[in-house]
Amino acid sequence: MMPSYRIAKLAEWDLKAIVRHTLKTLGCAQTRHYLRGLLDCFQTVADDPTLGCQCNAILPGLRRIEYNRHVFFYALSAGRVIIARVLPLQMMPQRSLL
Repeated sequence: MMPSYRIAKLAEWDLKAIVRHTLKTLGCAQTRHYLRGLLDCFQTVADDPTLGCQCNAILPGLRRIEYNRHVFFYALSAGRVIIARVLPLQMMPQRSLL
């Protein structure tokens, strides 16, 4: 059984925005490729949650990891990885964004 992760509502919205933008600019095939890569990265983190850098200054227990042009933030809850946000690399969230 694969370790699990859950995508929070804000991260879902982030992913939808990424899909819309990538479809518009790069087309369907590249969108599928990029989204698959992100989801694979989520699973890699679920397999080993210690991979990401700690972001305790933003929120205790929060971690981040980069994938291509995005960074995603996650935390552990009840032994499960929760993907909190998926943002462009140049954005650093404030506590209110999470």
